[in-house]
Amino acid sequence: MKKIVMISILIVLVAALLFSIRPFLTGRVIETNQYSYTTAICDENHYCEDYIIECEGPTLIKFTATGSSIQQESNWTDNRNETDSYCNRTN
Repeated sequence: MKKIVMISILIVLVAALLFSIRPFLTGRVIETNQYSYTTAICDENHYCEDYIIECEGPTLIKFTATGSSIQQESNWTDNRNETDSYCNRTN
């Protein structure tokens, strides 16, 4: 019986330790203000390529082509509201 009680106490202590450490592990990732998203960038001939945009706050960190592209029809219109900075968007 004492063995079961000791194992139960040990499990509870380990679980409590894991829950107390967890906020420190995830909190630092959130505090860095780093984020990424994909967007298609199109030229005047309606040829669009997909890119991964990586930002830290308002600063562009990395701009990487995904390898995906599409040729839109000649009557296609891009209705997106483009801005000068890829890292100041609210999408």
